[in-house]
Amino acid sequence: FGRGLGLSLVNRLDRMATGGLKPDLTFLLDLPARTGLARTRKRGKLTRIDRERLRFHTKVRSAFLRLAAREPRRIQVIDGLEQPRETGEVIYRHVTRALHGRRG
Repeated sequence: FGRGLGLSLVNRLDRMATGGLKPDLTFLLDLPARTGLARTRKRGKLTRIDRERLRFHTKVRSAFLRLAAREPRRIQVIDGLEQPRETGEVIYRHVTRALHGRRG
């Protein structure tokens, strides 16, 4: 999506690559693209994707948020700006609910 492919094409390619399998529960750790890039660059060794411009990462984030909006029961958007402990607690609560048959 970041390279200008439409979301429908990306979805078709995803279905082909996964054989249509989807996880029951997905976590999207969301944060502004600029913040994510800064964290990645602090880490050091960059991949080809890490070296992409901010605009690319902003488009990718937008696509993931659109997917999450389409499947809010399956894709849980988690605030990626929270501290790791709080993020872990939120994820733990979602997993516990999912294991007990309750979402939301």
